[in-house]
Amino acid sequence: TQPPMPRQLKRTTVYSLSEELNVSVATVSKALRGSPEISVELRQKVKSLAAKKNFKPRTVGRRVPNIC
Repeated sequence: TQPPMPRQLKRTTVYSLSEELNVSVATVSKALRGSPEISVELRQKVKSLAAKKNFKPRTVGRRVPNIC
């Protein structure tokens, strides 16, 4: 018999970070961008967890601004 196939690792997302920190997705997004709207303490928490979880933003997932 063959050993079981390894499970695919779940990608860390802003959604999973927000759930773990009990904050909104918008808060995580702003913290990762360094927004002054987010306290320095919370920004550090978000960035620390993102680094620990090896978070890499998906550039494809970003919205493209509507240019008219």
